[in-house]
Amino acid sequence: MNLMLRISDLLQRGIIFSDIQAVEGQHLRIRTPSGWVTVEEGDPVSFDEMVPLLHSVTHYWKSHLDQGQSINRTIEIKPARFRLSAYTMHARSRKALTLRLIPDRPPELEALHLPVQVQQFTRPQRGILLVSGATGAGKSSTIAAIVNRLYREYPLHIITIEDPIEFLYPDDHAAGVVTQREVGPHGDVASFAAGVHEAMRQCPDVIVIGEIRDQDTAAAAVRAAESGHYVIASIHARSSLGAVQKLGSLYQESFVEATLASILTGVIYQLIMPDAQGENNVVAAEVITGGASELVGILKDASRVPMIADRIRSNNLGLSLEAHLRYLHNQGRISEETLREVVSVYYAA
Repeated sequence: MNLMLRISDLLQRGIIFSDIQAVEGQHLRIRTPSGWVTVEEGDPVSFDEMVPLLHSVTHYWKSHLDQGQSINRTIEIKPARFRLSAYTMHARSRKALTLRLIPDRPPELEALHLPVQVQQFTRPQRGILLVSGATGAGKSSTIAAIVNRLYREYPLHIITIEDPIEFLYPDDHAAGVVTQREVGPHGDVASFAAGVHEAMRQCPDVIVIGEIRDQDTAAAAVRAAESGHYVIASIHARSSLGAVQKLGSLYQESFVEATLASILTGVIYQLIMPDAQGENNVVAAEVITGGASELVGILKDASRVPMIADRIRSNNLGLSLEAHLRYLHNQGRISEETLREVVSVYYAA
């Protein structure tokens, strides 16, 4: 069976999953709220099954993969859209695909059940908001929900720089406008940094950066925030403090502490876990809303990390992850076991 038809069949069966893993010679695997599950029905995925899907993404798929380059695009497999990553493995002898399900429309903040403290980031402002967490933690969904609220309620020009473009923003009854630009050789801009530089000349009110992953992007993001724009950026980190430390390490300029203290609007750190029934995912978040000067102080003096971490855990700089986890537990949304396990792992790091 064609791989696209297999995936379409999974969607129509109403199975709850967020990701699909297709590896040549192996059965399909899907990521459910309780973890990865093998789809036993059907034969292992063959290379011939992958070809129509790859060809629908780009006619140059073979040359990309033969050169060891991954392909990162969005793709529509009715009735859904996916973020696709195609790559090789075992010394290019086998092909593999990972697909992340993208909802039809940007999510509403209320649907994500994020802490109420996140609401303050849905108003026009200046500075930089870091949205952090591991891969698959729901950072894109949180950013999309914030952008969705901003452009629907305020007459703003929002420029997003994405790799690839994920959520689409319908312009029906919106007060603002969203310009979405894709990074890549067949996209709109060569890099995240180039996208930010170009955005500065395109009359933006808000600049959304899909990921700060290198020094050039970090510097461009900081300059945009210093210029009075509202910058919302994703950054991979293991904690709220880790997000600040990573931005500081990438932005290797003099007076980094003073610069970041003047522009840091807030930090959201989040992770995903199964709900109490193991049927759906739940987002838990730590939201730092104040104390920017204290946070960035750790860049100059690493010995202050434990003290600042204690202040965050005590909810002195916003809402701690532990506080939100306990709220979710009291609401019956996560189990006692999940609460203990996440708290133990997060605060041991």
